[in-house]
Amino acid sequence: MPPTLNKAIRMMAKLGGFIGRKDDGEPGTISLWRGIQRLDDITEIFTIMTAAP
Repeated sequence: MPPTLNKAIRMMAKLGGFIGRKDDGEPGTISLWRGIQRLDDITEIFTIMTAAP
């Protein structure tokens, strides 16, 4: 079962440094942007590592 939109946003924000404590509120654009950039890096490394020689 895929995550809900809220769960997916929080997972992305955690990659960008969002801690998600009780009083933190919702993640902001900076933590989401950093998370997207980090996911892009992770995806690129995965592609390189799994490429056939």
